[in-house]
Amino acid sequence: MILEHPFVPLPGTSRGACRLLARRLTDAGVGLFGTNAARVSHPAPNGLRHLLARGAAQGRDNLLLRRHLGGGTLASSLGRWLRLQTRGWRRIVREGRRVGLAPVAVPLALGISTLYYCCYLGGDVLARVAPEWTERHITLEG
Repeated sequence: MILEHPFVPLPGTSRGACRLLARRLTDAGVGLFGTNAARVSHPAPNGLRHLLARGAAQGRDNLLLRRHLGGGTLASSLGRWLRLQTRGWRRIVREGRRVGLAPVAVPLALGISTLYYCCYLGGDVLARVAPEWTERHITLEG
């Protein structure tokens, strides 16, 4: 079964191949089980440059994945950006205290979230107008 459905990176991206593999498996009739108990954690960005690159790479990668799956319109990207940004704001406001975020730090956290998702949208748009440039210059290495 595993040899029939290998993990293949999506060209030009930093991430997204796992979502593509899940789609291929379900299309092939392989049952997948999800659980809300599973969690993943990414390390905090290593400085402002890494934050900007991570946001832009996520936007680019999401667009390339959507295009690979037969979608990727600008309207769908704008809708996804708005949903992600709104969800981020909501989580900061609702769960900030639970993770030790002081009330005076909430505006800063909202600003960082906004900056990240603006970079996300920028990565998407840049991948549309300058795909070769984004592949060469938006990296998560180093």
